[in-house]
Amino acid sequence: MKILGVAVLVLLFGQQLFAQRFTDDFQSIYLMKSGGAEIVFSSNTHSITLNIDSKEIKSTDRPGSIIVDNKMLQYGLVADTTLQKNQSAGTDQKDQLLAFLKRRLSYSKRQLKQHYTHSGHDWQVINNKTYLLWYYDLPGEYGSLLKQINLSTVCFSHILNLTIFSNADDKALLVEIAQTLKQNDFKIDFDAQFKALNRK
Repeated sequence: MKILGVAVLVLLFGQQLFAQRFTDDFQSIYLMKSGGAEIVFSSNTHSITLNIDSKEIKSTDRPGSIIVDNKMLQYGLVADTTLQKNQSAGTDQKDQLLAFLKRRLSYSKRQLKQHYTHSGHDWQVINNKTYLLWYYDLPGEYGSLLKQINLSTVCFSHILNLTIFSNADDKALLVEIAQTLKQNDFKIDFDAQFKALNRK
């Protein structure tokens, strides 16, 4: 099955560990393990983990992107200065997530020159945590449409965003991954975590 769309052209290669710096505080890596992979974000004081259950996971040459079951999955952690200034902004998290959505759509339209259609959003509560599910269609190959589906939430004054590119209206993978979210008040050493995962 082809991965369609102008925005997601990738070259595959067999790299298992790929660290990426998303902000001044957090770095990210995905770690292969038996039956899937774990995405880990870590700073000196906090960490976030997400698990993916799949035997079909491949690397790409794009940091923060992997192929899961023939679908492009992107993951990122974006600093939000408004949230960082107001640590008790729990009641405003929906506003912050909507602002994030608007910034991303504006960037896609003005900077990337993407002509998206059928955009929309819904609220999801997963394990008592509020997520914003937002989506739009992009032109694919030969007149087809490629759906970009995003799931965003607030973690440690940052916005965690998961994105999947699919030929169908498929949010199930994002929800499954979000159900495994763990936020920790400690740093995770990537090498030690990889060894621990592969001892199991």
